[in-house]
Amino acid sequence: MRKLLSIVFAVILFATTQGFAQEAHKRIEAESFNETDNATTKESKGVTFVNQFARGSWIKFDELDFGKEGAERLKFRVSSGSKASPTLEIRLGSHKGKLLGKINVEVKRWGNYTEQILQIPKIKGRQTITIVSTKGGVLLDWFEID
Repeated sequence: MRKLLSIVFAVILFATTQGFAQEAHKRIEAESFNETDNATTKESKGVTFVNQFARGSWIKFDELDFGKEGAERLKFRVSSGSKASPTLEIRLGSHKGKLLGKINVEVKRWGNYTEQILQIPKIKGRQTITIVSTKGGVLLDWFEID
């Protein structure tokens, strides 16, 4: 019985610590935004993504959990075939909030996704993030808090 309790305790401890570890690397599907200005969503080949994400469009995510320790990186899965050197701004709060950083999206072709990492100032706790397209067109599949 003692051995069984030790095994159960070890499994619970492992599952609990793994759950906390994964929280810091939370993936957010781009189509799960809370509010948008002109961006839409589209499904193609089993992938749903933000579409029509062109200059002036934005998507807002409320109450994202950056954890007690905070996060300093965001990873984005993006695609573009635009000739206008697409750029995304990541802002704290609204589309006019504090600028956390910019991504110059690699242009390959529409539907050819790449992952790009953005270093940001450390953010802790629950925050609202808005992603703004300032130049060109972008397809955004997901991003991760890292």
